[in-house]
Amino acid sequence: MFGSPAPVVWVLLAVVLVLPVHPGFLAGIQEVPTLSASVNHVPTWDGSVHVSSCAVGVDRLLYCTLSQDGIVRTVDARAGDFQVQDIRTPDLAPDFPNRLGWRGDELWLGDLAGSTIASLNAAGDVVRVEDMWLPGPFGPIRAGRILALLSGDRIIVRASVTAQALAMSSAAGDAPEAFPLPSSAVTEAPVWVADFEGTVLDTLMMLSQGRRLGVVYPPRSRAPRGTSAVFMFTQPFADPPLLGVSPTGEDIVVLDRAVASIRAMDNEPVYTVHWFTPDGDTIRSLEYPYEPVVIEEAWVREWSAAQAPRLSTDLEEGAELALQALYRPAVLPPVSSFLVGTDGTIWVRREEVPDAETVMWELIAPDGSRLGQVELDAELGISAVHGREAWAFERHPDESLQLWYLSVEAPTPGPPHLGRSEQSNPWL
Repeated sequence: MFGSPAPVVWVLLAVVLVLPVHPGFLAGIQEVPTLSASVNHVPTWDGSVHVSSCAVGVDRLLYCTLSQDGIVRTVDARAGDFQVQDIRTPDLAPDFPNRLGWRGDELWLGDLAGSTIASLNAAGDVVRVEDMWLPGPFGPIRAGRILALLSGDRIIVRASVTAQALAMSSAAGDAPEAFPLPSSAVTEAPVWVADFEGTVLDTLMMLSQGRRLGVVYPPRSRAPRGTSAVFMFTQPFADPPLLGVSPTGEDIVVLDRAVASIRAMDNEPVYTVHWFTPDGDTIRSLEYPYEPVVIEEAWVREWSAAQAPRLSTDLEEGAELALQALYRPAVLPPVSSFLVGTDGTIWVRREEVPDAETVMWELIAPDGSRLGQVELDAELGISAVHGREAWAFERHPDESLQLWYLSVEAPTPGPPHLGRSEQSNPWL
């Protein structure tokens, strides 16, 4: 897990508010049922292709964009034989398609630059192609990828903060002259609703990006050859909230996993899921108790030892520099990632335990009830979900990409395992 530093990835961090808990919805403290899952290899999938994006449509077909081939590939598991069909887009630019989703009953495809949107009907025909401009940039705030298309030619865009501006909020001490930083830190980035001309129509939420990036200034006299004046890395135990949007744009979800929010509530820590409408209104906020996993000293030492050669020719000094910049909570963040399906079901990947062969996934229904949890191979990278079905990729040693179809058993009928309700928290 810690063999090499991960690339810097910007993840949004929300402000944690301790809010009163509604006296109802105490079923969340019940034990979450463990379910079994069938995992089936898809033999009809060509493992040599490069996949850009995947989602499950309302028709339960898997849709994947293969931008290098100009193809949208569908896989149908409904009959059990995994039929594969290609939708070709020869009239579009070479980097089409990249992103995909649904706007009403049309499938939309976006290019990598976010400058063009193509809409396809149910027959796979291109019905229109539209030029588009992303908002900004606004100083250190840059528009990121398009999360969804909405009615009225609107888009949901997730913004990020430039590396230097974010580094200012993470760095300790003065920066060398070779790496000048802005005069002030920028710690918040917006989630926008914009039109196709790049005009921001609304700010859905402002979310902080603190504690996500680590910064180290290697000593000049003992810096390894090729080392720059500043070394930035993704914090391995970072706990910022995660943002997810369904392929239709109808479900916007923020998952607050901050370890700092652990508090006494029936003697159990919780993670919180917030549902929003595309207009930024809070639908519900529910808390889910979990059993925390304590961060072991061996994991910390392994990580710092892996960073040491990049920070100093003196490995002991390099490891100590890494430790000084490390954000180290007492326990692992309870959630490592999550996906929102077209039907609103959420698949929550729990703790990323170093060197673990399996990982637990929790399934949350559109109404917020916990359907259950299932233990899966940690190497399976789930890319698209719908209800109790999921599609996952696994890269083999020969670099081929194998596709797997997962189906989780139906939970036993009984009282719903609801999260516990808390008041609205719009973060605006």
